[in-house]
Amino acid sequence: MSAELDLLAALIADAPPVPPASERHDILFTPAFNSAVLLTVELGPHPSVRVRSYDVPIWWTLHEHEAARRRCRSELEQVQLGPPALPYRQALAQLSPARAEPLRVDLARHLPALGRPETALGRDGIGLDVQVLHHDAAPLRFAAWSPESGDPRHPYFASMHALAFATIDDTHALAALAVLRGYLCLGLCARDRGGYPRTLQLFEDIGDGDAAALTRLLAAPSPTEAVLVDARHLTGVTHLVRPRLQQFSARPGATGWVVTPVSRQLLKSAGVPGNQMRDDLSAAILLVAVNDAARRR
Repeated sequence: MSAELDLLAALIADAPPVPPASERHDILFTPAFNSAVLLTVELGPHPSVRVRSYDVPIWWTLHEHEAARRRCRSELEQVQLGPPALPYRQALAQLSPARAEPLRVDLARHLPALGRPETALGRDGIGLDVQVLHHDAAPLRFAAWSPESGDPRHPYFASMHALAFATIDDTHALAALAVLRGYLCLGLCARDRGGYPRTLQLFEDIGDGDAAALTRLLAAPSPTEAVLVDARHLTGVTHLVRPRLQQFSARPGATGWVVTPVSRQLLKSAGVPGNQMRDDLSAAILLVAVNDAARRR
């Protein structure tokens, strides 16, 4: 990568000024084998979380655009190049002040650790670039490469990811965030959304190391509570966790699974009955509601 190509600076070049009494955190996640994600957290009078997941390789696109710009300049061509085409999908969530203020305190506590020199290099992990901007202050820039759970820098990225994963509801953004969990060593990728029927979401691969966390997640609803498991983003289950899924499917409460062709096969191999699965979310909700009503009669 060219040292002159600052990906984060290019992606946030058009960002508006930070309002008074506010701070903005921009974190660019560039995993080695997946799409880049830009997470922006605004803390101030109108706190928010924004997730952008890019549909093209951002380094290559920006590199080619910069090379074209330099060719035009060197050849003295009177060509005005517009900004590079970087299609992305965006999701936004507002934060309550009650949630934003403790987060501001936590991030201020974690921030000094980001100043540690980066010594790790690699090809298979994740690059992390950060800009923190306060009103009327110069930007603070940091970088890290695949910090593990014992690294002092890890809590900052873990807190930011947890915030986005808990507050964003957009399915595509959640899937993009889910991919990052493995790179950041954040454990089981799942959410308990509550509601009726109570909705549990499963993402990405569930490995042997996630077995205990999966057991806790599946034990959270009462045995007779109506539960829908959203498995549309489930991509793998290991031999050790399959019995837990089968046992959950045999619970007395109404249970349904919304699936894709991939997750249907995974759940079938785990022993989940096919009559509990539906390919459509509305159909899965209806299945659980009807069976729950029948059980209560």
